[in-house]
Amino acid sequence: MKTLLVALTLVMLVCSPCLAQQGDHTSIPSTPAFSILNFEPAAVMRPSNPKELSADILNSFDENGNLLLNLGLEVAPYWLKSRPNLTTEQYLNTSKNQLFVQSLMLSAATVKDSASNSNKLGLGFRFRLKQGDLSPEFGTAQSQLRTVSTIMASVTAARGLAGSFPNTDTLVSFVDRTLQAIPVSADTLEWVREIMGRLKPNYGNNTSELRRFAEDINTALADESETLREEVVVLAKKRIGWLVELAGASSFITSEKDQFE
Repeated sequence: MKTLLVALTLVMLVCSPCLAQQGDHTSIPSTPAFSILNFEPAAVMRPSNPKELSADILNSFDENGNLLLNLGLEVAPYWLKSRPNLTTEQYLNTSKNQLFVQSLMLSAATVKDSASNSNKLGLGFRFRLKQGDLSPEFGTAQSQLRTVSTIMASVTAARGLAGSFPNTDTLVSFVDRTLQAIPVSADTLEWVREIMGRLKPNYGNNTSELRRFAEDINTALADESETLREEVVVLAKKRIGWLVELAGASSFITSEKDQFE
């Protein structure tokens, strides 16, 4: 029974369940190795691939093999390589195992303690066990962004057929009919019509001009939907429900035969 109580106490100490949308206000440090040393390194290495990680580790030692001081390292092992097969669905609605590997962050730091005059090494970890659910607002914004992508694909198709259009009016008509067939909402269709109508006077009717017209329509669509893209990114991080993270760290006095502290 005593063992069970100790275990439960430890879990309560390291787990910080809270409403996910208030997750930024938890007491768990983002870099536990820095926090345990009560020190913010002058230089922090954040490698993004195995080659950079190897170089950073090698550069952390002097010519005599001693750890350099006032250095920090943060690394997310899972993101050290590209993940071309990772889908948006897998990233946003992760399994427990996927959430663990995606969120795992390792940290390390070295410092000279001015009080004890000893050299210290801090090592830490942080990962997420539960991150709540996506909000309904995210689903709405993501759906709108997908619609924009579909519209841009239709305009790209029009660009590919530019040689078959006698003038800008027929290209606009083609895009318009395509969007009505998809279909998109009346407000969205009007938005695209406004963009095409605004740009159309600036182009001629030969094939190269029609291609440029289509390209600039897509540029305008991308520019005017940038706020929506930013909203999707923000909402993807705003979760509803419980957020559970675990973090831990240890420090070692390296100048005294690696004494554990």
